[in-house]
Amino acid sequence: MNFKLVGSALIVAGTALGAGMLGIPMVLAQLGLVLGTVMMLLVWGITCYAALLLLEVNLSVGVGSNMHAMAGKLLGRAGQLVTNGSMMFLLYSLLMAYIIGAADLLHSAFDYFGLQLPMLVCQLLFALLGAVVVICGTALVDRLNRALFALMIVFFLAALILMLPSSKMDLLLAAPLHAKGWLLCLPVLFTSFGFSVVIPSLVRYSGATIKQMRWIIIIGSAIPLLCYFLWLLACLGNLPEGKLLSMAGNVHAMVTALSEQRGHLRTVLNLFAAMALLTSFLGVALALFDLLAEVCKSSSSLRGRSINALLTLGLPTVIAIIAPNHFLAALSYAGIAQTIFAILIPSAMVWQLRRGKTGLSFADYRVRGGELGVMAISAFGVVLIAAQF
Repeated sequence: MNFKLVGSALIVAGTALGAGMLGIPMVLAQLGLVLGTVMMLLVWGITCYAALLLLEVNLSVGVGSNMHAMAGKLLGRAGQLVTNGSMMFLLYSLLMAYIIGAADLLHSAFDYFGLQLPMLVCQLLFALLGAVVVICGTALVDRLNRALFALMIVFFLAALILMLPSSKMDLLLAAPLHAKGWLLCLPVLFTSFGFSVVIPSLVRYSGATIKQMRWIIIIGSAIPLLCYFLWLLACLGNLPEGKLLSMAGNVHAMVTALSEQRGHLRTVLNLFAAMALLTSFLGVALALFDLLAEVCKSSSSLRGRSINALLTLGLPTVIAIIAPNHFLAALSYAGIAQTIFAILIPSAMVWQLRRGKTGLSFADYRVRGGELGVMAISAFGVVLIAAQF
């Protein structure tokens, strides 16, 4: 067995899996199980196709080239600015969502132990802890992330074992409350399948053949799809659709409602939600920290890293304080940037490459679908952005 290939597929899965899972039941509740599953399959297919387009570009421009380099060669300086800007907006939006969700859970944890701390204090405390971790560096984040991700999977499986047997068939087969609201679900769903940012690194790291790399992307992204389906099944089978919708993105409210009649489940769900938020938060915070360090040419001294941590977490913390009940909205805003970064930018690069306007030669791999496929996925990207408005 080639452990590098297995590890690469798991990196794809781990990059996608995270806090977005917590929002999926609350946004898909209006569609019901069947239509919600169809929407997940659609978004997964689109995400896979876009990732394969990015693979084609990466192999043609230069194995392992980062997004900045690829955009520069194929889209020019303007393309680089749009690429970097969309990535920065994506990371800031995700951090805002994670600070809101984590503060909700932290507030309830303090409340459980009899400490009545204001939400503002919980938000600032979580952001401060996150800043300390990223200041300490990548090695600490890596070790913490691996341990937290393993714990997240354990608590996720435990939650499924406790929840799936009690799922009610009448709830699962209930007619959609708002079938026409499918468009509103797209940004959050698409954010939950965000993994394309790791494709260039995996091409360089794995040493995989083109065929193997295709399967790494397909199988790696199918793991989150399966996890999301099981989580949706467990949530919709235990809570009425209307109740999930009424939570308006409050993670603590969802956890409380799911565990109302099973006290031991509440602890498992709280720990699962906390691990999901922490793993996503640490990865995104480190990515933005490193990006800002490169852009701002920050020094590696304690003072320089502290200033960079403030730039990384200051803005999302302020916005989270101003809008503490907008967890799903922040994920939707991230969906806009993710669409530009993961669909529109790769589509534009492939279009330039295939029309021979760059002077670059093709690699041995080309995604099927031709110009029609590129135009179709670009049109879907426009629909995704329109859905937010």
